[in-house]
Amino acid sequence: MSEDFKKKLQQYRDGTLSEHEYESIEAELEKVEIYQQFLGEMMDEERNAPVLEKKLVKQGKKRSLVANVFSTVTLLFGVWIVGMILSGLYYGWNGMDRMENTQEALQVAIQTTLPNVQTESFATESTSPFRMRQRTHLIRQIGNDRIDLGELTAHYLFTRLNVVSELPLSMRSNSPSFMTPTGDPVEAEERFWNVEGAFIPLEQLPEGTMAELYLSFTQTMTMEELFELFRGRDLEINWMAVDIGSESGGFSTRIGIPGESYLLRSNFETVSSTSEGRITTNLSFISHPERFGDVAFRESEFLTALAIMQAHPSITRHFFRSPELTFDEAVEYIHKNGIYIYGAVVTGPRNDLLELRNEEWIAHAQVREVRFLNWGQLWE
Repeated sequence: MSEDFKKKLQQYRDGTLSEHEYESIEAELEKVEIYQQFLGEMMDEERNAPVLEKKLVKQGKKRSLVANVFSTVTLLFGVWIVGMILSGLYYGWNGMDRMENTQEALQVAIQTTLPNVQTESFATESTSPFRMRQRTHLIRQIGNDRIDLGELTAHYLFTRLNVVSELPLSMRSNSPSFMTPTGDPVEAEERFWNVEGAFIPLEQLPEGTMAELYLSFTQTMTMEELFELFRGRDLEINWMAVDIGSESGGFSTRIGIPGESYLLRSNFETVSSTSEGRITTNLSFISHPERFGDVAFRESEFLTALAIMQAHPSITRHFFRSPELTFDEAVEYIHKNGIYIYGAVVTGPRNDLLELRNEEWIAHAQVREVRFLNWGQLWE
């Protein structure tokens, strides 16, 4: 600041300036005030710059996070949609054979390893990409009654069975075991405990009672020989235990033939009919085994069922667990030695079951379930 300007500021303060000089100083002071205001604003901006920068960075991160989340969700949703489409193609390719094949394998495994247990009303659905779930109700036949045992659920990755409900395991562990035949005659005392003991409770039951009886034989026999023993009796053979060379006969080592047909897909044919210009297509069962008959058909169907189980090891391992031999070894034994029966599950009226108590070919007997037809009540 010059000395002349300082002197004029003193005169401005004392009021000794001329009018022209006064106006000149006023103009200069206004300029100084504008400069100060501008400088103050610049200083404020410099002071607020870090805060503003942080705010902008925070807003940028937030917008970036939202964009990333949206992109990720969109990508995952897209992958899910594509996966479900590919799953539909995978499971539905070639007439949905994969779903139907696993369903048939599961049905066969249940009927082959669980005595007197059948499947009913299968439901198959794709739950997520390349994952499938199958559900079916398990049924036990007692006389003419079909008893619902509960629902079995199986979860697959592709066509590999990963998880199956605990129902089959609990059913196996709670069911009687078949006794492996020794071929020797049963001593009187042993027969009393192993055979007579099972028939004594049947004597106490009222007329009209239906029961399920597990029988083990003194020696193996062919299916035809077994059928011959039951022709003329008012009894049903619901399951036949097949000899696989195992010595234990335990609940996890059983392979058997169901009394009813397996209802394999190969046993059906497509039948079309035309009525009033409309074409109707239905599935027709080619052949159904006769009661206590059609041994060749039953044995052929059984061997086909074993082959289906061998083709689906991930399913079979949940139902056949033996410490002695593998499933393939059991099948090999059957092919080498033939199909021989060493036990059976028989159901029928109390009086007809009691007629079996004196049969010499029975080595062991045990009652599993009793059905009072008049009351509609099930006792285990």
